[in-house]
Amino acid sequence: MSAAPALAPPTFVNPRSILGDAVGEGVLSTSADGVVGSGHRVASACPHAEHGLYPTPPALETVTPAGSGVEQQAALYALVRDSAYEVQPPIAWPFAGPIGQVRMMAGLLFSSTFREDLTSTFRMSSDVREERTKSFHTFGVTGAVRFEVEVDPSSPYTGLFVTGAPALIRLSIAADKSMYTPGAALKFFVDGKPSVNMHAIPNLDALRTYDFFEQDFTNKVPLPQTFGGMGLRMSLNPLVPGFTHLPLTKLAETDSTGKASPGPVRAPEQLLLKGVKHFDAEAQQGDFRDALRTMFSPGDTLFEIFGRDGDEAERRLGRIVLTQPLVASSFGDRHLHFHHSLPQSTVPSSAPGT
Repeated sequence: MSAAPALAPPTFVNPRSILGDAVGEGVLSTSADGVVGSGHRVASACPHAEHGLYPTPPALETVTPAGSGVEQQAALYALVRDSAYEVQPPIAWPFAGPIGQVRMMAGLLFSSTFREDLTSTFRMSSDVREERTKSFHTFGVTGAVRFEVEVDPSSPYTGLFVTGAPALIRLSIAADKSMYTPGAALKFFVDGKPSVNMHAIPNLDALRTYDFFEQDFTNKVPLPQTFGGMGLRMSLNPLVPGFTHLPLTKLAETDSTGKASPGPVRAPEQLLLKGVKHFDAEAQQGDFRDALRTMFSPGDTLFEIFGRDGDEAERRLGRIVLTQPLVASSFGDRHLHFHHSLPQSTVPSSAPGT
């Protein structure tokens, strides 16, 4: 296995150039008092900086996509690494318990601020956002990885499914232990082009245990069976139709060098990320971030990757290998953005009833 590339110093660009596409389209607008979009307030400073919980990261700075994929990965990972928490913030979620879940569903249905916060992730395409506390998947760990593909001449898939790619991965839980649903977000880097992102979770229902890898992660989640999962689906689906099946087409359009895929673009309908390790009883009792950082070191495989189309058998596609350590950081939690894709050509609306 080749050694991981040395980290290059990050190259910064003007924050307006990062967010300019969103501002120009009316997706993101900032007023003097720090209000973004339709009433979504962005803190101008970390709210708990005085307690050492949120060290101040370079809030609106990121790398230019002009570099190679490896350079882009190294520069963004440096921002993650350099904003590691001195004191790790405790995991707290405002919608814990049955009453909290009802409040959450009411917020999704009636709160324009809550709806705007959630739907904006499907509209913004930049790698970095203004500082925010995420409504879901608030806390996690971020590491540098490599998608290593399984060489298979019979594979019909194109793009990154042929070449693999350097990437960042963020592992998180949607809420807290009262609604323990893990998630994996991957940001693949392509030479000279914007990043390509994907998201995977096991289910909308909470897991039966606190083992982060209890179930496979996927971009096509099954129908929920619990009150919390069904309520979440019912509340989110009007906002982001098709959110339970996020397409993988972008991963198949170009290879890691930026070259367009020849012929028809082909991606698997479903991707399955299968964990290679499991949390033991001690890890399940503690903070999942500490367990993940302890369990995995550079060179370790995080996930085996399989693809599937319809009812066909799973096809092994490769693996996700950690190349730089997993880090709990303010930049990873509050600034790093993983764009969500939707099957529909239109972006979701934050307006009630649409």
